[in-house]
Amino acid sequence: MGVSEEHGRSIMTSLPRAGAVFATGFQWWWVVPSESQVGLTWPSTARYWPGACRPGPLRRSRLSRLVPRLIHWPDDDVTPYTHPLLLYIAVCRLAGVPPALSSPAASGCDCR
Repeated sequence: MGVSEEHGRSIMTSLPRAGAVFATGFQWWWVVPSESQVGLTWPSTARYWPGACRPGPLRRSRLSRLVPRLIHWPDDDVTPYTHPLLLYIAVCRLAGVPPALSSPAASGCDCR
């Protein structure tokens, strides 16, 4: 999930734990578990990229701002993932929109 560098810096300080974060150009990318978009409507300030792969070995390039570079790795080394729901709430807060959670399984459910 990617956001601007400016938003990325704010998000890093607001999360209790950030997983791996990569930068390409002026975008910061968080590693989240697959299918983290299910039930979430990400704000237009964010880019969710399903199926993105972890970058390979660093290579030199004239376009070095476009080559993904690691800017954060979690201290606990347990998992490279950032909790997607906490990340989603932080992104929504910065975008000035309320979080919109839904569940595909809950559609049509009468929970009275």
